[in-house]
Amino acid sequence: MDLSRFNLAGFGAWDAKLGLPAIHKVSDHAATDLICANIKGFVPFLRFNKDSGKLKVLVTSVLDPQLLETFKIKDIAASNPIKAVNRIKKSIKHDIFILIIHAQGERIHEIITGCGMDADLIIDGETGKVDNKTRIIAGKPVVSSNFGGKYLTYIDIVKTGQNGVFSVGQPVLTRVKAKLVTPEPEMEALVAKYEAERREILRQERERRERAMMKKRKPKNIYLGSKWCSRCHQSIVESWQKTRHAKAIHTLERKNKVHDPECLVCHVTGMQDKNAVNGFVSMDVNASMANVQCEACHGPGGRHAQKPHEIKMVPVSEKTCRNCHNHDTDPEFSYQHDLTIIKHDGEDVPVQSK
Repeated sequence: MDLSRFNLAGFGAWDAKLGLPAIHKVSDHAATDLICANIKGFVPFLRFNKDSGKLKVLVTSVLDPQLLETFKIKDIAASNPIKAVNRIKKSIKHDIFILIIHAQGERIHEIITGCGMDADLIIDGETGKVDNKTRIIAGKPVVSSNFGGKYLTYIDIVKTGQNGVFSVGQPVLTRVKAKLVTPEPEMEALVAKYEAERREILRQERERRERAMMKKRKPKNIYLGSKWCSRCHQSIVESWQKTRHAKAIHTLERKNKVHDPECLVCHVTGMQDKNAVNGFVSMDVNASMANVQCEACHGPGGRHAQKPHEIKMVPVSEKTCRNCHNHDTDPEFSYQHDLTIIKHDGEDVPVQSK
């Protein structure tokens, strides 16, 4: 069953934090239908006719009122989600029922027990974890949403008998990549405008943050940069210069992301280190600390340079690498394999793990 040409989203707590006026303004111009059965002002459900109308697929979504209390949202009222879903599933004829639930903890179990026992698939819209496994709650298959829109999941629902019985397959997880989607000029223009505005906000915020940090900072160490390291470790630095680490900032320059702190921190050296000075601030202030240099992995080298035989640099472990090469940023990362790519000439690959 292919529902790929239908676009819908369940209204959740993070949407509610933006306020209903802002959400309605966006949804009025969006190609995606925003549904919610227990908050006024939204489409309560959608029903798709498949196979020339022979197969009717009902989709609805609810937001647990307790989430509004948790997020301290006072200007939105949500009715009883169980009653809302029961009313829809009884009055709307369907063959397949898909229910999106925005709730936390035991409330997911309570809502499923109260109204979702007839559902063929339940989507947990609030957990926000990335996985490719189907959970079973109260005997019903439940899959999680994929936080941040970084992944797409598809699930096969197959009819197994003549009595309207359907089987839910194992979800298949695919990481979203720009190459998979043909860009639309209108969307590209909106993204470019957003990125320009965000860069300016980030620039102003960075300057404010740096001024505040300079006043409070009591450094215990100092970042020196790879040129200083090469005074004693020339062959190692030359080996590093051949790796992608030595050109890490170029990736952000190509994507115009050199002002984005979420990206920068893993493409530069010493950024946001409160215990040492001279870490990367910006390409304008100290571009010499751009890229993933020696000290990005081994820590600031100021004290080591003063007493090289007494104070050793921090050894690299798998945990060091996974600070940046994690499941979200580099899901295919293999510590033992990838370490051989960036190892220093003439040195054995360390086997120290987590």
